[in-house]
Amino acid sequence: MLTRLALALAAALLLAACAAQTPPPTITPAPTLDTTALAADIQAQIFATLDAQPSATLPPSVTPAPTLDTTALAADIRAQVFATLDAQPSATPPPSITPAPTLNAEALAADVRVQVFGTLNARPSATPPPSVTPASTLDADALVSTVQARVIAVFTAEAEQARAARAAEAAAQQATQTAVALLPVDVSQDDDPAKGPADAKVVIIEFSDFTCPHCARFARETLPLLLDAYGDRVRFVFRDAPILGQMSVIAALAAECADDQGKFWEYHDRLFANQQGLSGQRLFEFVQELEMDAAAFETCMNDQARLAELVKDYEDAQAAGLTGTPLFFINGRRVVGAQPLEVFVSIIEEELAKQGQ
Repeated sequence: MLTRLALALAAALLLAACAAQTPPPTITPAPTLDTTALAADIQAQIFATLDAQPSATLPPSVTPAPTLDTTALAADIRAQVFATLDAQPSATPPPSITPAPTLNAEALAADVRVQVFGTLNARPSATPPPSVTPASTLDADALVSTVQARVIAVFTAEAEQARAARAAEAAAQQATQTAVALLPVDVSQDDDPAKGPADAKVVIIEFSDFTCPHCARFARETLPLLLDAYGDRVRFVFRDAPILGQMSVIAALAAECADDQGKFWEYHDRLFANQQGLSGQRLFEFVQELEMDAAAFETCMNDQARLAELVKDYEDAQAAGLTGTPLFFINGRRVVGAQPLEVFVSIIEEELAKQGQ
């Protein structure tokens, strides 16, 4: 039963943590290409070549054709470009990397050459306009360079726009999360073990795991200093969030059974002081060291009489936004992790000041 509970709690926390994270961008690069402008570039390139050629008698197999079906050529190039872009990984590159997709220049040159020469050869015989000097050759490499430069420029510009949009969205989400995190949360003290008077001006509620090293550091180093410094003005409440495995649940259950005998805080200290060597045997050794009723403790553990209390604490922790331990609420103000003493002091002082203390 304990193993199943531990696994269920860990799985539930993992799902909660995953749900809380901002999903990574899932935009697949698919830049559009201005085929009309590209067609104009291609046409200008071809006619510039035709016009620049000296007058010459064309080979018999070539029929002069000063015009070109640039729409069809643009469609061929568009297909070539998008085939290349679609082959790129869909993951969005880090912001520091400028996208520069490669283009199969050789294949594109071949397509262009076939399109151009196919058009020239297929045209019916006609006298070209006086301003055009026919030419059967075309500088396909120069044409490809023009096309490639335009394609990469378009892709880079759109990728930068998409990156900027994602960055703005992420910043807005972060701002919202920060604002929400600063809002006080109504967290119940329940009937869990506490130190300090019930009417204290400041209530610190901790959701903790006895196998969590950060929780142990807070319990050993920070908590005693806070209680010494603020005395009756602070009440500290310990609630369970056993999320790190089977021993987390067993140790929390053992501490609840110790609480039945009025020994919670002594047992609490033993657990955190011996965190690295926790075992079933050690849990019963603590009972002997604290001169507890061993038979009553064993019955409590075997009957799992306090298991419902652990589940209640964990459910409340989830409802309060638990993503890891320790998690604190100081008069409802969230503090995540074993923060330095100064962080706790600053918030406590602010809360006391609000109440004229």
